[in-house]
Amino acid sequence: MSTPRTGGVERRALILEAAAREFERVGYAATTIAAVAREAGVPQGTLHFHFP
Repeated sequence: MSTPRTGGVERRALILEAAAREFERVGYAATTIAAVAREAGVPQGTLHFHFP
């Protein structure tokens, strides 16, 4: 069982990977929070929590 801190680190990495895929797919300027959240499989609020 992972600790909340470890889970947060893993979730943050998942979000960064999803963002990188979106940047590659549509470009930085066209990438949206909604698209990154969808790609990462997390709610948009989670992105704002990890990246205020």
